[in-house]
Amino acid sequence: MRDPFFIEGLAQQLLGDELRDVTERAREFISPDVIHHAVAIREAFHNGGNVKHVVLRDVLRPSLAREAGRALDAARFKRHHYPAYHIDIAALPALRASALSRFCEWLGTDDAALFHGWLSNWPSSESRQVQVARARRGDEFEVHVDMSDEGLAAVYNFTRGFTKRDGGALYFPDDGLLVPPRFNSLALFRPKDVPHGVSRITAKKTRYTITAFFKA
Repeated sequence: MRDPFFIEGLAQQLLGDELRDVTERAREFISPDVIHHAVAIREAFHNGGNVKHVVLRDVLRPSLAREAGRALDAARFKRHHYPAYHIDIAALPALRASALSRFCEWLGTDDAALFHGWLSNWPSSESRQVQVARARRGDEFEVHVDMSDEGLAAVYNFTRGFTKRDGGALYFPDDGLLVPPRFNSLALFRPKDVPHGVSRITAKKTRYTITAFFKA
């Protein structure tokens, strides 16, 4: 998989008040390097294969990512109400005030939808859902489709210490795409009618993600 975050010489140019407004709130959370490389990110997203996607490393500001990771460790989770989804969920209203709660609050705004649409150059104008999830040994998320509407899915990963043999990878069976869990990374993709899942975790480790769904 191409890693657009490290493509050299493709700096994004912010021209006009509209673009500056779209990134203004995002800059509290998103690494400046991500915004700086927006042109390369868009190119990678649209050339990502059958599933339009891009995977970014070090996507959040480092101090915010570390604080959010600690807050996830301390958060209270409950089993997902749907038995087929073998994951735990943290209720957003129950999150303690922290970088985690601020980030989730922002993801739940149309401002965040517009930013992710701008970053990928794909229709996204309305925040639909934000989910804070935990998965541990034996857990998996079977293949499913999240959206039949046009839009974007953003999976922010806060998982530490996983190897390829530990599982917990986001995968797209129809495209052969596999995204291993990595701390402070983002998998941004077009979810419309796209089957995907999370592989079974085989190690005694914990996978944390924050997923936001945006409608066009």
